[in-house]
Amino acid sequence: MRAARPARAAAMALALVAATAPAPTGAARNEATMLAAVEFDMGFLRGDGPPIDGARFAYGNPVQPGMHPLALHLNGRRIGRADIRLDHVNGYGALPQPCIDRALLTRLGVDTARLTREATAALTGPAETCHPIDTLIEGATAHVDMSDFRMDIGVPQVALATRARGSIDPDEWDDGVTAAMLRYDASVYGTRYSQASAGTSMQAYAGLRGGINLGPWRLRHDGNLSAASRDGGDGRTTYRTTYRAMQTSLQRAIAPLDSQLTVGDGFTDGTLFDSVGFRGIRLASDDRMLPESRRGFAPAVRGMANTNARVQIRQHGTLLYETTVAPGAFEIGDLYPTGYGGDLDVSVTEADGSVRAWRVPFTATVQALRPGVTRMALTVGQHRVGQHRAGQYRANQGRQSSSDATPWLAQVTVRHGLTNLVTLEGGIAASRDYAALAAGVALNTAYGAFAADITQTFAASPDGTTHRGQRLRVAYQRTFPLTGTSVSLSGYRLAGDGYLSLADAIAPRHAPSPDMAMTMQPIGRVQAIVNQPIGTQHGTFYLSGSMQTFRHRDGRHGQFQIGYSHRLGRVHYSLSAARLLDMDAGRWDTRVMLTLGVPLGDGTHRPYAGSALTYDPRGHLTAQQSLTGTAGRDNTLAYGVTATASRIANAGGPREAYGASANVAYVGTLAAINGNAGVASGYRQAGGGISGMIVGYAGGLALSPAQGDTLAVVEADDAPGARIASASGMRVGPWGRAVVSNLQPFSRNAIEIDPRGLPLSVELKTDTHHVAPTAGAVVRARFDAHRSGRPALIRARMADGLPMSFGAEIFAADGRALGTVAQGGRALVRGLMEDAGALTVTWGAGPHEQCVLDYVLAGGSSDLPAGEGTCRR
Repeated sequence: MRAARPARAAAMALALVAATAPAPTGAARNEATMLAAVEFDMGFLRGDGPPIDGARFAYGNPVQPGMHPLALHLNGRRIGRADIRLDHVNGYGALPQPCIDRALLTRLGVDTARLTREATAALTGPAETCHPIDTLIEGATAHVDMSDFRMDIGVPQVALATRARGSIDPDEWDDGVTAAMLRYDASVYGTRYSQASAGTSMQAYAGLRGGINLGPWRLRHDGNLSAASRDGGDGRTTYRTTYRAMQTSLQRAIAPLDSQLTVGDGFTDGTLFDSVGFRGIRLASDDRMLPESRRGFAPAVRGMANTNARVQIRQHGTLLYETTVAPGAFEIGDLYPTGYGGDLDVSVTEADGSVRAWRVPFTATVQALRPGVTRMALTVGQHRVGQHRAGQYRANQGRQSSSDATPWLAQVTVRHGLTNLVTLEGGIAASRDYAALAAGVALNTAYGAFAADITQTFAASPDGTTHRGQRLRVAYQRTFPLTGTSVSLSGYRLAGDGYLSLADAIAPRHAPSPDMAMTMQPIGRVQAIVNQPIGTQHGTFYLSGSMQTFRHRDGRHGQFQIGYSHRLGRVHYSLSAARLLDMDAGRWDTRVMLTLGVPLGDGTHRPYAGSALTYDPRGHLTAQQSLTGTAGRDNTLAYGVTATASRIANAGGPREAYGASANVAYVGTLAAINGNAGVASGYRQAGGGISGMIVGYAGGLALSPAQGDTLAVVEADDAPGARIASASGMRVGPWGRAVVSNLQPFSRNAIEIDPRGLPLSVELKTDTHHVAPTAGAVVRARFDAHRSGRPALIRARMADGLPMSFGAEIFAADGRALGTVAQGGRALVRGLMEDAGALTVTWGAGPHEQCVLDYVLAGGSSDLPAGEGTCRR
């Protein structure tokens, strides 16, 4: 036995050297030849067991040819995962090389039209031929690190296609599979009042959204079902059940126009005109169809380079973008939008070390677009009224024609980014006896972002009265980098007495009083919001306020709020004061609130205690104490309890009231459920609810607690309970299905399954699936997860009783690799189909360097049984 110890120690040293010298698998040809092979003295490694073949570790851990799931990194940036074929290539030594095909080059963003004639011919040749990347692109490299299952690829910038960052070829967009879905959110709420005459009440509600997908078309219907019962204490119970059909529409994406087509019910664009419901046709630009680096607003950076120069763009000192440009003029127009504040600092470092720097103003408004970008919305149809106004419409049918009840409408709006400084917008809205024209401008300046638009309307009332008016809107936004102060100001004012929005112009036709709509119409509003961080560790101060006036009605409506929040150690606290002008009562109401919050303990599921105290000068005082927290795997269980005490001042003296409530919510693999209960002076209450989604498709039914419109159905048949790493708290259901609903349409989404926690008998071929769904699509993400047999821990010995050599490989009868022998002859073997059998063990290339291992499983746990095995030649 003593003789075996040096061999095992030598084997450990061999493994350590191999691990610290990873194989340059897939490196460029010159890199591979520069790394010399490591030679081991086999005499030093001699033991009583079979001799060890150290040549397999000459370039590090050996890599077998075949398909390998690898994380792809292009020029230092991760771009996803893919199955990469490794194979031996003449002239590249003994190391298998990554085989590159046209599909992989396209995914890397290589401009395949600029490949050499020889490279193009090679890619169109036999599929089994392996092409290392440096034979296709001069100067390109590829290096595989099997310890991290990662392939680092270097491609010269000149070989990459010039396109916006994050862009995806529309040919890659996936319309998904034919499917039907139902999203539901149901709840029930009951109250029993203390007074016998008050009785009890019960309300039930179910919000529903159903849909059918067929190719690129999306049929959707939204509605809700409500039911209520009331026992007034006199022995009589009343019931009421109502279904409200909110809207039904048919939609699809129009890729050449970067737009969505809607046929049916919807709402008009609300950027220039007030949004109104319609039933008809709408064609509108969809920013989601643009690459993320072309959405929103960010200025284009233009400059001149004298040499191959490095360009860096920073905001608030943070590096946003860096690239290398060729000599001459350059333009960078694919910066990601970064919010509202912060000028861009641009620096150009020439090859000789000289640096030039300048600043580009950047304070965006909602209306601002990038230079050259145009967005539009076109709507034609009939005005669609809400359910709450349908009765008014029917009640007034006697004094108007049926065409008046559902008047037609048309609206067109266009926005265009002219330069970094200027965005222009304009629009037209029309209906029967109504027309509106609007024009506006958004400015991105060094002094902040300004936006202004003016609207002119013309309207005729049913009694023949003509109304003309104008509306002027202005907005200003700026963030001051030195202090961190952000300021947002906005307001509008109506000129004259004749301005009417489209909804206001239609309303008098159906209102009981023709002047009601104009009486309730606000004629002016101003709003201001200021946020001021106090250093980096002293909290945040905020101030907001608004004031609104109405046409033909005395008084104003206003509200102001001031507050401060801060975290002191583990305690978070905030103090705020609000002042609200009650127009009807003609008085100001003031309220002051103090809140405190502190975690109890240090664990992952530690509860959180909160306190709130509210006071107003009229003598009302309310104190509230709460305890909230989460529990369970993935925090799927949430709970909370609250106690409230109030002192209410009134003419007869102060009155005290107390109450308590509790709630709990659980998110399962099939649905989310919740419950609540409460008691207070005068009543007791209890309720509950359930929400989720049902998806039916060719693969069956999938149930999920998630709710969304763009979905992926995960299929992992033998991996129930596996965690979806890309969806918080989501796991594969008991039937091997899960629905992921947080997908970004028209973007590349990575759906990942975390293999941790899966039974050892489950083999997951790949843990990531990439999808680029269109809006509303249901795509299938199938993971090859299957049970490949039992895993076992086998102690392998030679016929003479000595442990099997470290590093020997174990194979099944069909050639599948099942494991490798570790220290002391122990081997973790996967994929065993029987409790006893024979396996093949090899420790070299010769026929005499292998044997047959007869094993029997006799002990260990049910998840990982243990056994013994003896090798015979």
